[in-house]
Amino acid sequence: STHSPRPASSWRDRPPRAQHETAQQSGAAVTDATEIRAEWPGRVAALHVAAGDSVEAGAPLVTLEAMKMLSDIEAPRAGAVSEVLVAVDQFVDQGTVLVRLQ
Repeated sequence: STHSPRPASSWRDRPPRAQHETAQQSGAAVTDATEIRAEWPGRVAALHVAAGDSVEAGAPLVTLEAMKMLSDIEAPRAGAVSEVLVAVDQFVDQGTVLVRLQ
């Protein structure tokens, strides 16, 4: 299916509660709506965003490798990336903050 790009401000029109279900499905635990954490330990295989980038809900932020499987950690909501706290090839523990969203 194809999606046409939507303005970044469109996330404000959505109810705010849906973010937690999305976060659990994507493999990221959201304890604070702005902190995207690793749900399991692994190696950062790829970074898909940098500080200052605007992202839509569901956009890949970081790819983690664990037990030879690659998993994309997705944005639980639309927003702007305020900080990327990990680097490619870095090993992270469960609960490590990967990205902060504004």
